[in-house]
Amino acid sequence: MTQATPQTLTHAHAAPRVVTAGEALIDLVAQNDGNFQPCLGGAVFNLSRALGRQNVPTLYQNPLSSDRFGRQLAKALTDDGVQLAMPAPVPQTTSLAVVALNEHGHPDYAFYREGVADRQISAAAMNAICEAQPQLEIACTGCLA
Repeated sequence: MTQATPQTLTHAHAAPRVVTAGEALIDLVAQNDGNFQPCLGGAVFNLSRALGRQNVPTLYQNPLSSDRFGRQLAKALTDDGVQLAMPAPVPQTTSLAVVALNEHGHPDYAFYREGVADRQISAAAMNAICEAQPQLEIACTGCLA
């Protein structure tokens, strides 16, 4: 497995105060007509965007795919002011979550996360990203959003 490596941040963003690490995926939401609607998602992805929208300098650690979904995820993060610790896309595919309502009207999820882009990072790389940012106040490696 090829692991992505962090790159030096060279853009004109404020030094990140928060670093986030976790899933950035596509929710494929079942529609009444049998089709699926793709939606950008993942709890950590959503948290990262919310922080960026509040002008909290945020750094997202995980690599994103070079596929269409990965490009959409990267654009959404950067459009909201989130810095990417690994801006170079990786060839692995984007994680998927298939969402449908069960017989009781509650969401039922099936996750496809083996060998995917956002998992192409090692603990050592995550530590190195944090160590290179001495001004960090918070590291979030998982959440419910």
